[in-house]
Amino acid sequence: MEAATVEVGLRSRRVDRFEPLTVSGLPPEVEPFLTAPCRVAVAGMLADPQSVEFVRAERLLAYGFQLFPVHSHCGELLGHSCYAHLTEVPGPVDLLLVLPTNQVPQRDLAAEAIGKQVKVFWVEEAPLDRAVAARLAGCGIAAVEERSLQVEVALRRC
Repeated sequence: MEAATVEVGLRSRRVDRFEPLTVSGLPPEVEPFLTAPCRVAVAGMLADPQSVEFVRAERLLAYGFQLFPVHSHCGELLGHSCYAHLTEVPGPVDLLLVLPTNQVPQRDLAAEAIGKQVKVFWVEEAPLDRAVAARLAGCGIAAVEERSLQVEVALRRC
C-alpha cells in the first residue's frame, strides 16, 4: 500500500497504512461517544469560571455528559468531586479529555488511561505525542488530537 497524506485536526500527517476515518476525520469508534452522554474525565480543568476550559466543561454538562475533574488542585469543580488521579475515579471512564492547560505529561495520563481501560484519549487542540499515540493504539484506545470535544458534540447535536 502506498503512503498518503491525510488531514487530522489542524495538521497533515503521513500515514503508511490504512486508517479508517469517518467523514468528520475522526476514528469511527469515537462517534458513539459524541452522540450520547458518556462518562468523561477532564484533565487540566481550571476553577476560573471565566476560563475557556471551565465554559467548555459547563457546555459538556449541558449536553448530559458526566464529568470527573482529575489532576486538579480543587476539592470540587462545577459541583463534581475532583480526583488526584484518573485511577481514583469511581466506575468506568469512557473518555479522557486532556485540556490545553493540563500540566501532567501525556505519557503519565496515557498510563493511567490504560490502567483505567478508557476507550478514548482526547487531546484538546494540541498534538498527541507519537510515542503515546502508539502505546494507546497498542492497547486498543482510540486517540484524537487537535480537536475540540465540545465543538464536535455540538456539530452532531444540531
